[in-house]
Amino acid sequence: MEGRRPPRRKNQKPITGEIFYPTTEEGKRIFIDSSTPVVIDILEKQLGPKRLSILMEHYKRRLQKA
Repeated sequence: MEGRRPPRRKNQKPITGEIFYPTTEEGKRIFIDSSTPVVIDILEKQLGPKRLSILMEHYKRRLQKA
């Protein structure tokens, strides 16, 4: 039983939401430019700077192959 989650309470409802993405090219560019630093900051907090740099190097090599 180790590693299993406890059963969910009956009165607990899942969180649902709607996400709207930009449809114009300019809107897409602005969205990417504004969200990229936030995603990198979150990854740095979760992984640490050393593991983040390893991950970024992996993605750079992957993009060069494509």
